Amino acid sequence: MTEIKTDLENIKSISFTFDLWSSQAQQSYISLTCHYLTNKFKLKNKTLGCSYFLGEHTGNAIYNKIKNMVAEWNIEIENSNSNISIYFVTDNARNIFRALSHNESNFEHILCIAHTLQLAIDDAVNESNMTDLLKSCKAIVTHYNHSNIASDRLADTQKKLNLTPHKLIQMVNTRWNSIYLMLQRMLEQKDAILIDPNTQTHPT
Repeated sequence: MTEIKTDLENIKSISFTFDLWSSQAQQSYISLTCHYLTNKFKLKNKTLGCSYFLGEHTGNAIYNKIKNMVAEWNIEIENSNSNISIYFVTDNARNIFRALSHNESNFEHILCIAHTLQLAIDDAVNESNMTDLLKSCKAIVTHYNHSNIASDRLADTQKKLNLTPHKLIQMVNTRWNSIYLMLQRMLEQKDAILIDPNTQTHPT
């Protein structure tokens, strides 16, 4: 807190990010981080808190929670006379968008570019009828990544075919470039994947 207080006296702007999630026990939590450059251009990232979130995730509830979490670090986001520009960078969830749409706020809300791009990619994938293809690829990757026998067999086949011994990459729905990386690796290792493990020949 002392470090941040000292830094705030010399910086021009500060950005906050936060997210909500549920544990396996179905308990909701919210985390808050801050990011800023010092006057010596040193980037600092600080986790300010991880807190239990009781109740519904409405816009007002999220806003009040964030306001209180930020206030614990002596940073005011309402009606502040501070010379520091304050930004919140979040995903496009409706409740978060509502949470940061307060007229009395002293910050600017910026939508995460990576998340916005992910939404566009999801729409493009759904409209291009790639769903079945991606489902099959994900199943193949899961098979090799969760079976030691299959993984060893793939490595042995890669060696026999003089292929780079790369593991397959699983796509992640929230990572905009993971579909590309998965398909790229599948194409790279296509011959090793297609070979019949019993006969070591391509299936007819």
